[in-house]
Amino acid sequence: MARKYKIKNSLLERLNRSGDGSRVEGVRKPRKYFLLFCEGARTEPAYFTAFAKLLPNHLVSLEVDQTGGLNTISLVNHAIKMLPEYQKQNPNIDLEVWIVFDRDSFPNQHVNQAVATANRVGFKCAFSNEAFELWYLLHFENYTAALSRQQYGGLLSNHLGKRYEKNDPNLYNLLQTLDNSEESLAIRYAKGLKTAQAGKTPSNSCPFTSVYKLVEELNKFKPAAS
Repeated sequence: MARKYKIKNSLLERLNRSGDGSRVEGVRKPRKYFLLFCEGARTEPAYFTAFAKLLPNHLVSLEVDQTGGLNTISLVNHAIKMLPEYQKQNPNIDLEVWIVFDRDSFPNQHVNQAVATANRVGFKCAFSNEAFELWYLLHFENYTAALSRQQYGGLLSNHLGKRYEKNDPNLYNLLQTLDNSEESLAIRYAKGLKTAQAGKTPSNSCPFTSVYKLVEELNKFKPAAS
């Protein structure tokens, strides 16, 4: 059985403070925050944790399933259950909820139902078929043919010039700095895959990743380069 999550008091404390550290008082325009529910316990959290460090404080919060007990549908249902608690205790924030998960080997029906349910309740999906590592690969090359999860590691190791590790906390920064890696190309290639897979169900769209949508949204908050 999956572990039940509780909202961390430290997170609630931070979300209830304004950007300069003072408490929110009275009526204010809701402040935007991104709340990410991640099915993976290593790859996605490592990437978005590093990404968040470049953004305004506490803009991104992650709820990570460390137990491996949550999958497609249960991850969405968990987010649905948790959101009212966030909203109740943090009335002055505007939470944009993202469900971050992979196709992996989950049943087709579960994958499609998870995406449909998330869309129905107003959540956004950063969904990859077959796995999140496809987003990494697109930084280097336009992969238009379906790849198995077993192929991702070897291909990434070749591109990175070192052994790929799923929980590498420096991978986001590495992708930003390698001469042969380009995020703008990854976004363009991912959009091309979306067009190529148009009309297919999420479970049958392969290769496919909508991680670029979340990356584009977060990039809007990046400080301008000096």
